Amino acid sequence: MSEMVNTAELAAKLAISVHALETLRTKLPDTARLVEDSALDLSRRFRELGKDSNEQAAQVQQIVQLASSLNLDGEEVALMDFTELIRSTLDDAVEKILYVSKQAMAMVYRMDTVISHLHAIEGFIGRIQKITKQTNLLSLNATIEAARAGDAGRGFAIVAQEVRVVSGEISDLSQEMYEKIHAVSDSVKMGYDILREVATTDMSDNMLAKEKLDSLIKTLLNQNTHFTEVLEKAAEASRKAAENISLIVVQMQFQDRTNQHIETALNVMAEVMQILDEAKGYITHNGEKPHYQKEMVDRYMDRFKLYEFRKVFAGCLSSIDGILSLLPDLTEEKAQENKASGDDDDVELF
Repeated sequence: MSEMVNTAELAAKLAISVHALETLRTKLPDTARLVEDSALDLSRRFRELGKDSNEQAAQVQQIVQLASSLNLDGEEVALMDFTELIRSTLDDAVEKILYVSKQAMAMVYRMDTVISHLHAIEGFIGRIQKITKQTNLLSLNATIEAARAGDAGRGFAIVAQEVRVVSGEISDLSQEMYEKIHAVSDSVKMGYDILREVATTDMSDNMLAKEKLDSLIKTLLNQNTHFTEVLEKAAEASRKAAENISLIVVQMQFQDRTNQHIETALNVMAEVMQILDEAKGYITHNGEKPHYQKEMVDRYMDRFKLYEFRKVFAGCLSSIDGILSLLPDLTEEKAQENKASGDDDDVELF
């Protein structure tokens, strides 16, 4: 009797095993499609990531070019050339300022000589005016003496009068010369004061500012060089990332091989199912029905961890007479599966 019970249980196990394999045959193609869809989606996302990395590398390279050069009237000028131009321009400007200051100082010395000469000329004019006054006095005395001499001194009186006229003209001319030279002297003195102010201007602050500016330019060049190196490393890292992503995309082209593996497994399962079904038929050849037990059903049901597999397996078993009472209630599992599916929709993996 025990042997008959074991045979009935074995027939039940064979029947359940057949349906378990049928469940796998039903769900494995879905798994293959899921793997293929996920692999294709992942490949697409990696390709987009690789494209973004290449674009990022190009943008970083463009930043490197912009950071190391300036656009001047449509012409690209290297930043180093630009700073060198500023440096040389400042050096040239400082040299010219120093030259102008030196020349102004030389002009101050020369203007001192000119002013001395002007003072000497003013002295000469003063002497001329003094002589002119003496000449006027002499001509006046000569006129008086000629008048005393009467007719004998008339000719001498005429000469004395002419001398007085000439002396007056010389006096007027010397006064005019004095006024002109005095005006020239005032202008020269004004120019002298301006030149002296230019020549004595303190250039130490400007020289110190020039040194600071040179230091700032040097620091700017060093920072720009460091900034360019960092950007170039970032661009290189982006390019390498894009290359690695391309390799990953190539290596992810495994869905065809996965489909072949699953198809092979399905074919083997079909053969095993046929053998198991034939074995069950051989055992129940004498009309003995399989003996199904709840423990047996639960054992197989526990092997399927996912609700969708358990649902398909339960559907396969429901075709067996007298086994519905042994199947578990999957209503609560369905509610949990729906809740979990809703939570998964809120998760953004990429």
